[in-house]
Amino acid sequence: MQASDVSPNGSGLVLGVDYDDDRIRVLTISNSGTLTDSGTTVGTGGDGPLNITFHHSGNYAFVANNLSSEIAIFDTSNPALPALVNNVPTNLGPQTIVDSEDGTKVYVLTANTVNIFNFSSSMPYLTLSGSFNHGLGPVLTYFGVDQMALDVTQNRLFISLNGVLAGFETDGSPLGNGNESNGARSNHRSRLLNVWRSTF
Repeated sequence: MQASDVSPNGSGLVLGVDYDDDRIRVLTISNSGTLTDSGTTVGTGGDGPLNITFHHSGNYAFVANNLSSEIAIFDTSNPALPALVNNVPTNLGPQTIVDSEDGTKVYVLTANTVNIFNFSSSMPYLTLSGSFNHGLGPVLTYFGVDQMALDVTQNRLFISLNGVLAGFETDGSPLGNGNESNGARSNHRSRLLNVWRSTF
């Protein structure tokens, strides 16, 4: 397995993704921390699943099919048998998936953009509502590594990529420029960024 996530609803469901077989694997974790492989796998309906994220409700999971540029959506309300319910296209090379705490928004980091989706609990589940260029260069395809996060206000996205930490409002507006960690230069290229250069 190249990536995994644990359901936040207390069901003990753990899902892992297998990049080579294009499937998710169903496991459970007990209250004592014992991890059990159920042996159940379900196809993602696409190619190159790279990362997985549960919806805040725990009733859905999103898989980034990196090679086929789509998000696979699973209904996980029955933890014993997650069901693939839809595949929604993204821009090229989805990698990190983040959903808002209220569950209404899903943000997908792709090779050159951030796709913004509205979430609903019925078909098509994810509806594209916007997209913006992050301007940080192609996203490196690390297995299971989240390279984007929402802040506590749920109004700002931060992307860590290629040695740069960039901040955006959730509509794609860049935050004000920041200094490098050594107090030297500010990065002002391409109107982008609230950028701090660091070594990660």
